[in-house]
Amino acid sequence: MKASRYWGSLMLCALLLFPFANVDAAGDAAAGAKLPSGVSVYAHETIDNGQKCLVGAKSDQDGLNERPVVYLADATGGFTWHASLKIPADTYQGRATHCVASPAALFVLVQVDTQSEQSLSQTLLKVVKLDRKTGAVLATKDVAVPGVSAAYSASVDEGGDNFKAENGSLVIKGSYELMSDRDNNTGNDPTNFTVKLPMAMN
Repeated sequence: MKASRYWGSLMLCALLLFPFANVDAAGDAAAGAKLPSGVSVYAHETIDNGQKCLVGAKSDQDGLNERPVVYLADATGGFTWHASLKIPADTYQGRATHCVASPAALFVLVQVDTQSEQSLSQTLLKVVKLDRKTGAVLATKDVAVPGVSAAYSASVDEGGDNFKAENGSLVIKGSYELMSDRDNNTGNDPTNFTVKLPMAMN
């Protein structure tokens, strides 16, 4: 299942589990704050000290042109901060889909679509490292499928096992399809891949 299609039920669960009140555009949070209109939650992870990392996307009024967002919630249900992440200028939309925490940083997986037409679009992956105290972006790293030089479209499905910390590295498990296979209607199944990135990225 493509990342761009999943998690309607997860989004509903997240909204039911976190009775937040409104936050303004600057991300100021009061206890009991609610996610702004247009924000969809793709995943939420309980980390420590009662904090939760919520990742997803904010779309326009038509539910299109997603832009990745990250919220850090505290133990009271308020937001410590939120971050709107940039996507490359030559891409169409993107969403934050997974979150892993270290004592000083959050690591967020972003999946970016290059075009609005799904049959022509590639989904590309990158990891964004954010300061856990402030939400400031510390580093960004493209995630390339190993051993593949041809054009491809990749995705990482929901679930913590597909994006996790292990022995000082981020382990990313996903699948990809070659664009040539899509163009030729070969019917080949997507190929699985695993990538490891050092958490000490800068």
